[in-house]
Amino acid sequence: MEARASERIVLLARAMRHPWSRLRRYSVRSQRGSAIALLGSVLVSACLERPVAQPIPHTTNLFIDDVPTRRVNKIDLLFVIDNSQSMADKQQMLKLAVPGFLERLVNPSCVSVAEPSLQKPAAPRAPFCEPGFQREFEPIEDIHVGIISSSLGGPKGTLCAQEAFNDHAHLIPTVRPNVASYAGLGFWAWDPKARSAPPGEADLSRLVSDFSQGVASVGETGCGFEAPLEAWYRFLIDPEPYQTLEVQAGKIVKLGIDEELLAQRKAFLRPDSLVAIVMLTDENDCSALDEGLGWLVGAQSFQLEGANVSKIPRGTTACASDPDSVCCRSCGLPAETPANCVPVAKDPACQAEQKDPPNLRCFDQKRRFGLAFLQPTSRYVDALKSPTVLNRAGASVKNPLFAQVTARGEPRRARDVVFLAGIVGVPWQDLATDESLNQPDELSYLSAAELRDKGLWSNLVGDRESGARARDPLLTESIEPRSGTHPRTGEALVSADSLNPQANSINGHEYHSDGTDLQYACVFNLPEKQRDCSVAQGAACDCGQAPSNERSSAAILSTVQGENRSLCQPEGGGPAQTTQFQAKAYPGGRLLEVLKGSGDSGVVASICPKVTSGQATLPNYGYNPALSAIVERFGEKLRGQCLPRKLTLDPAGHLPCRVVEASSDPAPTGCQCGPGRHVLNVGANAQNRNLSNLVIARLKKKEACGVLGAPSCESVCLCEVEETRDPRCLSETSQPEGLSGYCYVDPEKHLGSPALVAQCPANQRQVLRFVGEDLPKAESNLFYACAGDVAGHDDQ
Repeated sequence: MEARASERIVLLARAMRHPWSRLRRYSVRSQRGSAIALLGSVLVSACLERPVAQPIPHTTNLFIDDVPTRRVNKIDLLFVIDNSQSMADKQQMLKLAVPGFLERLVNPSCVSVAEPSLQKPAAPRAPFCEPGFQREFEPIEDIHVGIISSSLGGPKGTLCAQEAFNDHAHLIPTVRPNVASYAGLGFWAWDPKARSAPPGEADLSRLVSDFSQGVASVGETGCGFEAPLEAWYRFLIDPEPYQTLEVQAGKIVKLGIDEELLAQRKAFLRPDSLVAIVMLTDENDCSALDEGLGWLVGAQSFQLEGANVSKIPRGTTACASDPDSVCCRSCGLPAETPANCVPVAKDPACQAEQKDPPNLRCFDQKRRFGLAFLQPTSRYVDALKSPTVLNRAGASVKNPLFAQVTARGEPRRARDVVFLAGIVGVPWQDLATDESLNQPDELSYLSAAELRDKGLWSNLVGDRESGARARDPLLTESIEPRSGTHPRTGEALVSADSLNPQANSINGHEYHSDGTDLQYACVFNLPEKQRDCSVAQGAACDCGQAPSNERSSAAILSTVQGENRSLCQPEGGGPAQTTQFQAKAYPGGRLLEVLKGSGDSGVVASICPKVTSGQATLPNYGYNPALSAIVERFGEKLRGQCLPRKLTLDPAGHLPCRVVEASSDPAPTGCQCGPGRHVLNVGANAQNRNLSNLVIARLKKKEACGVLGAPSCESVCLCEVEETRDPRCLSETSQPEGLSGYCYVDPEKHLGSPALVAQCPANQRQVLRFVGEDLPKAESNLFYACAGDVAGHDDQ
């Protein structure tokens, strides 16, 4: 076997359910050296802490978990890449991380059956694994990979009005010259079995090369009003993407349908794939409204209802303390004064000068302008979950992500196979596992569920209703120097006068922006050589700025030293120079709100990498930990129906478990269970009540009830699925006629045909098999609850 096939990965402890899943980080040992790598929740699904014990009558001690019901065998992977200035270094690190990411999907690692270790096979199909090792999941043999940029133009304003600043959310090879793609369709297709027509790529190195060329062609000359959220919404979701925009009577009007985009979507997006959206941006989202006053994002001046001023007017005094107050409004819009509010003509704030640098147009809009002209973040959260979205006329129509159904009426794509990942402006210190937080060369990211369970989301995002800001002061957007202490590391933010670029390990220190720029969320060492900003570098060089009418060396140095950015200070400290030593990222608050709203399907990583030195193939270099976290998160969907642990039968040969199907039943007569199951009647039955409470708690945790786009928890229908002892469930590979229910298939226990678990890894060849025309129901969730000693599980 090749040398890389003998690489050994020793897993380190992680306290989760499966014995393997306690082992999140691992080190790679080979004949060529050693490194640190990641594994994690890719090994976790519906697994048990230990073999299930014989049931205890009337026990309330139940362990509950999801039943895996289907395996995903194709992926549609969409990268949304910021192409504004200062993104070149980040794009390069993404290019370096993608080869390992794609190989992890098409050539999954092998997991030890007997000990906590892992190895990488030589190739997707030859040979599979060394003795004693099994695949973590089956290789994925059908992948679409696409790239769109964050540039959507102004919209329809003076700024970013040129066509060069608008990629229209079209796939990059269709808007850049000389970029090859699969059949000229704008994306790349991994198709080693040549099942597509025409066949896709079968050589992984060529797939990586083509994708890298696509990343390089994205560039960093796009519009500075980055709109990554709206870009993927328009490409994947918008039922009627507009062709053009016009401003009529001071308001945006959408014209035409972008048929080219719809054709690209149709070719790229399959109805039964796992969909993963990966955003890469170092700034906050600036997705402007495509209606009403959204044009103000790109407006050079404000002209509306008689107002004609050089800058967008300020918000009234009330906006500073409460942007949601009825008294918070624009000083430039003639309107009737609300009761108990000061007229704009007498409001002191309306008499003050407004600073409005274009690069700050999307920052704190309601507080500064009295107007908000960005899309609400709920638009994007709902789009990833709801079966319907609003069309141009405001009517509810089918969401393209979930529009197609099978012959049985079941959605071809379930909501739990739609993932949103963000490599964004947030310190990695906010996201690291406890074990890797203080290790110098290790980084493992917490999952969205772990962030929730540890109560860490409040560090990242604020609460609009209470007015609370994110607890991490580095995630507060501010033009003025901030103060405070990082909630996990205990480090205090440092004065803008500091001459030590490492005074704060996360962002160096604050700086003097003179009201023209935001403070940084985080900084990191440039992965390549230092950048000389004394020569023509444009705005992409952070240490060479000066007034546009004064570009002498002395003027540039004076400006740089006056701002005192930590990016421009040598590692040993001292005054700022015209050499850039570090790169930066701004707080990504809107992006983090949407990622939080995505629930357990969100994946959050930092665009400020922890490690930027050494070989790019090292597992903790650059964005390798971020992309590894993405594979870990949706890895459970790649394994499918197979149970990672065997279930222990009781002396009578039955499972000491109960299986529940949870669905929303619209029937006016109440809960309607199909064949092979019966209503879980709670009543005075303590066991049923306990089981019902556990199921509802799991549904809430999965955001499968009680949130927008999901049914209310009170409307959920709970049906207990009946175990069938019919031997056809254990033997016939096709659906047995007239039979409904479930059986436990475990050929090693002489229960069922090996053909029923042939697609499972050798160490996971056991399944809960469901038979029947409508079992499980469309859009239902299945759970199994087993009696036994499960102390320590949070589901008790």
